[in-house]
Formats: sequence, structure tokens, C-alpha cells
Amino acid sequence: MISVSKESNNLVQDLIDNFETYNINLLKGFDDCTIIDAGINCPGSIECGRVVSEICLGGLGRVHLLNTFQSKSWPFSIHVNTKHPVISCLGSQYAGWNLKSNLKSEKFQALGSGPARALAQKEEIFDHINYKDKFSRTALVMEVDSIPPEDVVKKIIQDTGVEGKNLTIIITPTTSIVGNIQVVSRVLEVALHKSHELGFDLSKILDGVWKRTYTSKFQ
Repeated sequence: MISVSKESNNLVQDLIDNFETYNINLLKGFDDCTIIDAGINCPGSIECGRVVSEICLGGLGRVHLLNTFQSKSWPFSIHVNTKHPVISCLGSQYAGWNLKSNLKSEKFQALGSGPARALAQKEEIFDHINYKDKFSRTALVMEVDSIPPEDVVKKIIQDTGVEGKNLTIIITPTTSIVGNIQVVSRVLEVALHKSHELGFDLSKILDGVWKRTYTSKFQ
């Protein structure tokens, strides 16, 4: 069985090893987990957004930024392709894991996407696509503008079954460059999710490719 956590691990490690090049920050969280700040207190970068998008796809898809003349406001488009569209899009990229702090002093709530979802199995969709991952390291991408508190990180560790030191949480505010790109890179996932909602037989979807002209406030 394909492991989205395993396939994306090298991409995650690349961000960690080259965080200065990607203009992101590294932090240590609860139980020695690694937290990547990709847009709260750092600028991030377009290339980091592309890599994070591929992590969201569980390392099973490719995201390309290409020149385009379709938009006067922005010079490139985002192309997404994968040979494993159901697993990569619905089993990893889909932001379906709702995480909320139970601490009265915290108002933290965020949607989690990426390979950790397939380990945690907290969503009904995994029964529909018949997919469950197993690996010792994983990553979760969170669309939020604050660092997750201890109780949220503890829940992620417990639900995924990995050691804290083997968990990487990537924070991508939607108002940041990285967050903006990884959201736009969900064009194929949106199509897969719509197909699933309409009751289409997902086993018939064997390959996937989509593109979207990228427009941003960062101009």
C-alpha cells in the first residue's frame, strides 16, 4: 500500500534542512515536535508554497508554476497532476481534519490537511476511499495564523500514533504567500471532492491533471 507520509517525508525534510532558503522559521513544540512557521513571522516564498502543496498531496502529485498570458494581473499559472488522484487529493490534501483547543484560554481552531490525516483516520471519507496509512513519521499542514497550543499538538500525536519528535506541523496562514499558493493548488482536489459528493465511482478515476491561473494580493 502506498504511504502518503513516507512519500512526502523527503519534501518535509527538505523544508527543515533548507528553512533559511525558503524564508521560513523552525520552532520546537510540545513533545519535541517540529513546527514550521511558513507565514506568521516570516515572508515565506513562492517555491516554499509549491513544496508545501506537494506535501499536502502526500508526495504523490506534482505542482508546477508556469508562465501564462491568460491573466493581466499575474504572470503564472499553477498546474497540478498526480497518478494517484484519489489517495493524494482525498486521502491527503483535503482539509478535512477539524482541530480545536479545549483550553479556556485558547480560541485556536483550524483545519488540518496533508499526510497525517491518513494516519489519524478521523474522517468518514477514509471509509469511502478504503485507505489507511501506516508510517513512523508524518506532517500536518494547518491553515491558520497562530501556533497550535499544547493540547492540540498532543491530540495530533495521539491520533496519528507517531512520536512527537517525528511530527512536523506546517503553519500556512491563508493571507501568506505560502498559504495562498497551497490553497490555489487544490484545484484538482476540489474536482475530486465534487465527484465524491455526486456519488461518482472513484475507482474509475485513474489519473488527474488540472491548472488554474494564479492571482494574488501579493503584487
